Amino acid sequence: MSSKNAELNWDDLRVALAVFRGGSLSAAARVLEVNQTTVSRRVQGLEHTLGGRLFDRHDGVHTPTALGGEVLAHGERVETEMTALMTDVGAPGSTLSGAVRITAVGSILSTVLAPGLGRFTVDYPDVHIQLIGADANLSFTRRETDLALRMGRPRTGAMLARKLTDVDYGIYGACALGTEAGEDSMARWVGFDDSLADIAEHRWLMRHLGAQRARERIVMKTNSFQTLVAAIGAGVGRGIVPCFVGDRDPQLVRLGEQTPVLKRELWLLTHQELASWPRIQAVSQWIRGRVADMDMSS
Repeated sequence: MSSKNAELNWDDLRVALAVFRGGSLSAAARVLEVNQTTVSRRVQGLEHTLGGRLFDRHDGVHTPTALGGEVLAHGERVETEMTALMTDVGAPGSTLSGAVRITAVGSILSTVLAPGLGRFTVDYPDVHIQLIGADANLSFTRRETDLALRMGRPRTGAMLARKLTDVDYGIYGACALGTEAGEDSMARWVGFDDSLADIAEHRWLMRHLGAQRARERIVMKTNSFQTLVAAIGAGVGRGIVPCFVGDRDPQLVRLGEQTPVLKRELWLLTHQELASWPRIQAVSQWIRGRVADMDMSS
């Protein structure tokens, strides 16, 4: 099964797991923050070491072979053990120092967390924050994140979850165009693309417009919250924005009634084994304070 004198490289196995979970080389490359050539080279190296093909490719989708399924099952067990080792031994959880990874959607990172980091870094100079913009649910088990701010109550996973607040959403247009930026039936809209089709803002807009009008009236789509807000402010079209963002942006104005068109719940999540670490507690408390200061719900 394996090549003679070859040593199994954990990094190669980690890359193969990313290909399996993402379904393609490109998806794995995005998660690992490397280029696709590196992912391909790692997989080929592992296949050479093990003496067989790990994936079959059909229409761009990588599906494990019989050998691949066996190897990936072992790899996931190794990954779990390494995570446990880092949690129990390798990470200095008893001190107010070290890195803390936080994942959240773009509106939370850019408007809530990033502007408040200056004060936090003064109070906790040895705690290093990594902000990860992600609409997807990153894994606590694989230590892809330590804390997560999620829009909506989590339904699965061994994690501690705490609801922080409700978040109001409204319809916003460009301030330069005023509050009567065209009748609603004829208005142009900007929205999220199909990669974010499951989020509540996108679903609301599809229900509001209907399939035919959506094709006619949505003049720009994006997967970036910041790009969406910039396009609205530039007058490209109206869009759905959290009120705590739209009401503070001088380029935006709320259209129509002041009653929110949508409400979502904001939850703070962390792994049970990390919750007692001083640096996790310090960051969690800071996040709760930042959210309270933003007054996200009417």
